[in-house]
Amino acid sequence: MLAAGLSGLLLASTAAPAIAPAAPHAAAARNATTIWAVGDAENSARARVLAALVRRERPDRLLYLGDVYETGTAREFRQGYGALYGSLARRTIPTPGNHEWGNRAVGYRPYWRARLGRPMPDWHRHTLPGGWQVLSLNS
Repeated sequence: MLAAGLSGLLLASTAAPAIAPAAPHAAAARNATTIWAVGDAENSARARVLAALVRRERPDRLLYLGDVYETGTAREFRQGYGALYGSLARRTIPTPGNHEWGNRAVGYRPYWRARLGRPMPDWHRHTLPGGWQVLSLNS
């Protein structure tokens, strides 16, 4: 199964497709991964409602698809992503969008390095339970 997303994000599952039984098997439940995605949002009233829902649900991974800010400055990261989803930073797989790209050296890269404790490459891959591969291609 493949699904293309914003900012060149590609999701691929190596798990074989199957028809789900009426009651989930214990093994399937243990390998389940909940993934939510956000992008093209600002710190508006509607965005705050959505962010509260995402934080309350605490997904296993949050795909940040970029373009949450006008120009991707450090201030916009603090006031935008930080205010809305900052508590989920360690669960987030970020992908820079075209709005962040111009200021990536002062916004995107330092923000994610500080939150994750390591540099976040512009192109990267993450392996998740259940056979999922998340590829951030930054197209």
